[in-house]
Amino acid sequence: MIIGAVVPALIGLFAVIGLGRLSGYDARILYSAAIPSLRLLSSTVSTAAATILALMVTVLSLSSNADADLPLEHYRRIERIAFLCTAALIGALVSLLVYGLPIQESDKIEGSWFIVVYFLGSATGASLAAIMMAVMLQLLATVNQVILAYRPDVAEENAETRSAKDASPG
Repeated sequence: MIIGAVVPALIGLFAVIGLGRLSGYDARILYSAAIPSLRLLSSTVSTAAATILALMVTVLSLSSNADADLPLEHYRRIERIAFLCTAALIGALVSLLVYGLPIQESDKIEGSWFIVVYFLGSATGASLAAIMMAVMLQLLATVNQVILAYRPDVAEENAETRSAKDASPG
């Protein structure tokens, strides 16, 4: 999970380093060019995070009704997914609010501020991508665990094991 989350962060870092030293004017132009993509990313992340949170309730219901005994790690993973989705949703909504401000149109903001704003925008975009990458990897592990619990051959083994435990004295 951590490696998957580090990849987008590194891509963002290398992109920023690749640009080198920026003047305020250059940062203003780059920020203006990046705003549509950052808005789209924030909107997509908020939609995905809200949807995943809602679907986690369904997974939790399936998991609690499963005939198979799911390990404690399965429930901890669902908890981590919910936490990460909540963080991503909050970050994306705050980002949408900030990206909606037309600061690039203002003549009263000094050029040096645009350097800070540009790097913060880049860091925010990379962070949102990293969080969603971590969520996707956690979702993959969760779905695999649920599939394993409901697969017919595994379900038969689990039923036989439970039957043997119930029949044993003790």
